[in-house]
Parts: sequence; C-alpha cells; structure tokens
Amino acid sequence: MDEQTGLCRGCYRTLEEIARWAEMSDEERSRVMAGLPLRKEHCLPAVRGTDGASLIPEYHGVIAVETIMDVRRIVHSDPEILGGVPVFVGTRVPVKTLYDYLEAGDTLDEFLDDFPAVTREQAIAALELARSMTEAHAAAA
Repeated sequence: MDEQTGLCRGCYRTLEEIARWAEMSDEERSRVMAGLPLRKEHCLPAVRGTDGASLIPEYHGVIAVETIMDVRRIVHSDPEILGGVPVFVGTRVPVKTLYDYLEAGDTLDEFLDDFPAVTREQAIAALELARSMTEAHAAAA
C-alpha cells in the first residue's frame, strides 16, 4: 500500500475496496474501475520522453490496471456452471485447476496443453490477479 495515497501499488484500489470487492455490485465495481486510470496517473511519476510520450510501461512488476479492468473476461462464477465454482470465462475449467497444476510442479504450458480452451492471457492474468491480491493482503511482520 502506498502510504501517501492509501492505494494498493498493484491495483490502485483502497483496502476497503479490496476487502469488499466480492460483495460489490457490478455497478459499484464499474465505478471503481472507471477511476483506476486516474488513480494510476496520480500514483506514478510523470516520466516523459523528448516527444512527450510516457516512458512508463503499462506493466510494473505488479498487476497491470488493464488486467484488473478485464477481470470479468478472465474469471467468473455462474451457478449454472459447475455449481458456481470460479471458472475461466468461456470454459468449464475451474481456476483452481491452474493452481493445482502449478502446485503439483507442472508448468503453465502443460496446463494450457491439457486445457486448450483457456488462453495463455487468461492464465497469466489469473496468476497476476492472485499475486496482486496476496501482496495486498499480506500481514505486516
């Protein structure tokens, strides 16, 4: 968390927003998401090249804002699909399966070979989201 802004350095949300995310309505989430680009600009230093273009890449070693904005295209939960188990959008593949594969020592490529309906982008975005959430909720030592 950024001490000056009170925002997560990875997803640019407040602790309250992160904690309430699963309970928020789609409208509330959309409202938060709409404000993230402005929050990102506020948190990042203005580093510009001679042509005025931003020199800051979209990915900073933490989850990119676009990834969070597209979370509904990555993972969803529908009571009609596997009883509401979170799955990759457009598939019946539970997200937990990805974590199970990695925990067992399998590679991302092995997972993707076994579940071709899941795109590499979806899998990586799910991992980035998990990392961001872990970092945001890590207890202080």
